[in-house]
Amino acid sequence: MKLIQAFADNSEGILALAVLFLLIWFNTYMLWVEWDKKKRRKRLARLLKQHERSPGFSWAEKLLGWYGNREKLTYSLARAGNPKYLGRTVREFYTAKIILSLGLLLYLGMLLKVPFFLLGGYGAAFAWAAIGFFTPDFFIWIGIKHRQEQIFEELPAMLEYLKHSLGVGISMDKALAGLPNHLKGPLRQEAVRLSAFYNMTYDLNEALDRFSKRIGLEEVDNLVLTLKQGEVTGHVKKLLEKQLALLNMKAAYREERNIKNKGNFIPLVSVLMVINIILLVASPLILEFTTNSLFR
Repeated sequence: MKLIQAFADNSEGILALAVLFLLIWFNTYMLWVEWDKKKRRKRLARLLKQHERSPGFSWAEKLLGWYGNREKLTYSLARAGNPKYLGRTVREFYTAKIILSLGLLLYLGMLLKVPFFLLGGYGAAFAWAAIGFFTPDFFIWIGIKHRQEQIFEELPAMLEYLKHSLGVGISMDKALAGLPNHLKGPLRQEAVRLSAFYNMTYDLNEALDRFSKRIGLEEVDNLVLTLKQGEVTGHVKKLLEKQLALLNMKAAYREERNIKNKGNFIPLVSVLMVINIILLVASPLILEFTTNSLFR
């Protein structure tokens, strides 16, 4: 108390005391932030670990662990939207492969009432098993393409919102928190994940990297790079304006290309319809002609 009283007797002592209290408060706050960040990371890691445990069989993962890189498979399943019963986790993906392979062989065996190894020989049995094995990959590929198309359509709305909100001085965490309200479909789901991950870890770069990997679009990669650069340079609005213009140009080009493809497809459909009509009309005549010629 005497030391504090001595400091308070002059203005320099008051200033030094204020600086001391400020330093103590700042250091205490930084220690609390680091502790809170570690706590949030542990909680997130625990949730992700629980998610990976279910569903699927652990033996399937051990048996097919050689098939593909686990991290790449995880992001591929995420890009497809983690379809239920097929790709919610890597373990479930492996389980689906084994079940479909064996299930297809057993079904054909019961249908034809022969053992699976007699379905045209061992080579044919292996071919049927391969079809079942790669069926999940095919559906995942279809899911990725469809989901990426939906996300691409919503990207201009996301860029427009971020350009406006960050341009008027709204902080990144608040901008990301309000982002899902301006989106729909798969991009809204990924925006919710992005905001939640950032709020749990306070690590913007890692949150944006995960967001980019889960979508797998070049346009999203460019958006992530723009946000990172904007955080450093402070010119995020100008960067987003340029990217939004490029994205609109690309969207217009893709729309024009789709219209042309549809225009080229219509004549092909007409030709196929004419060929089918000719075959329907000519087939009985050809059959009658060949029958009369062979059995005359």
